[in-house]
Amino acid sequence: MNGSPTHPRMEQPIMTLDARPRGQQWLLLALAGFVLSAVPMLLYTTRVLDAGVMWPRWVAMLALAWWLPGLLLVALWRLPDLDAPTGGVLALGLGWCWLVLGVLIAHWWPGPISLTALIAVYWVGALALSGLVLKRPARPWTPTPRTRWLWLAALVILAGVLRLPGLGYHEFHYDEVLVLTRAREAIRGEDDAFARHTKGPGELAAATVILRTLETADERTTRLPFGLLSVGAVVTVALLGLRLFGERTGFWSGVLLGANGFALGLSRIVQYQAAILLLMALVVLAAWEFARRGQLRWLALALILSGFGTVM
Repeated sequence: MNGSPTHPRMEQPIMTLDARPRGQQWLLLALAGFVLSAVPMLLYTTRVLDAGVMWPRWVAMLALAWWLPGLLLVALWRLPDLDAPTGGVLALGLGWCWLVLGVLIAHWWPGPISLTALIAVYWVGALALSGLVLKRPARPWTPTPRTRWLWLAALVILAGVLRLPGLGYHEFHYDEVLVLTRAREAIRGEDDAFARHTKGPGELAAATVILRTLETADERTTRLPFGLLSVGAVVTVALLGLRLFGERTGFWSGVLLGANGFALGLSRIVQYQAAILLLMALVVLAAWEFARRGQLRWLALALILSGFGTVM
């Protein structure tokens, strides 16, 4: 018998890439590229006090500071078996934490908070997150049943109709005026503006960003972020109820919170309660997933969200 013994030919597995997660990844990066290019252009080429561009400027700045970073952070967290509704509420909560962090960094830097500095903080941060997303493989979304989409959409409509219209129902209350006053002081460069606030600095973040972007603030532009947080909290509680007890309990828990008068009233003012409700519901959801799966990334998510909840 000459030479080495022959072995049966081994069939090598063919490695294929899942086009769906890669497609989701590139779609997110395309969105990031659009926001990173369009937002500075819009903010620098429009007149601040022009009423016609007030809402486009509002949307542009919050897309850069809140919504886009939230989506990028969820992608970077790479949570397994994540469905789109849960990813959406996590993006809302993580993006809010990012917005708060950006304002604290801008306020920590000596001197007034200029619009250029605020844009730079969020622009550089979003660019860094986009680069990290580009380097990490994407995880596919878990499919969401159509019936679940339908009742979640019904909850969003219910919560939105009760919370978002008519935000100019009343001029600013005393506590809201105090938030705007502290935000104005921070923009002017008073180093102790946030420290003198008797509540956490987190509730000042949105007011500071809006006031710096628009150079003015009215009841609608300042209260709307908190209304959106409250809508997100309704969906989060519904998803938590779904995980704990099933579809029916999830739906009715969302209905009860969506129509709750106390939660409804606190969602229509410039106060921390709506943010706290969303973040704490997300903490419980993440803690439940950690208890069920034993994956540390869920525990880390719960710890970070609870940490930001304490500074609201």
